[in-house]
Amino acid sequence: MIYLSTDDLKQLYEFDFSSTPKLERVRDIFIVQCDTGLRYNDLKQLDKLVLKTVQNIPMIQVFTRKTDQEVIIPQSRRTKEILTKYSGFPRVISNQKMNDYLKEVCTLAGIDSDITIRKYHAGVQKKEVYKKWELIGTHTARRTFATNAILEGSMPKMTIMIMTGHKSEKTFDGYVRVDSLTSALQYADTPFFNQ
Repeated sequence: MIYLSTDDLKQLYEFDFSSTPKLERVRDIFIVQCDTGLRYNDLKQLDKLVLKTVQNIPMIQVFTRKTDQEVIIPQSRRTKEILTKYSGFPRVISNQKMNDYLKEVCTLAGIDSDITIRKYHAGVQKKEVYKKWELIGTHTARRTFATNAILEGSMPKMTIMIMTGHKSEKTFDGYVRVDSLTSALQYADTPFFNQ
């Protein structure tokens, strides 16, 4: 499916939801998810998420529900700001409600670029166009984290996999959403294309 680019995340994070605290909280929970790569079920176990500081670096530590694997993730600037705002983690709502509200949040914030999905039925390709907000759910956050971490390029793939709790490279690769244009732009300035 899709992911949110770093520009999308910035736009979403900077949108003023102060007049609708419920939507602001939904946005903030989603941003924490996008900046940590945690599954929504792992965010729901707030009492088991540990905030810790190691060598003056604020971290989040959790044993994931799905795999019971320890995951430790450095806190991003945005995550630190959100944790400060709520004096800890924002109260999490049901996954179904979160997905419903996320669509409203992303619509209001203008996350509305066109996304073309190609589907095949009986060997015939059909193209369907959606607005990006229509395709966003809580699981988009893990794809967002994985994809943006890969595109940023400073962390080895195995390090990102440790943070997301993936043991299989094949499974992890299913989370990375780099389209051909993004890939071409990322490498256009490399020595290979500037010979």
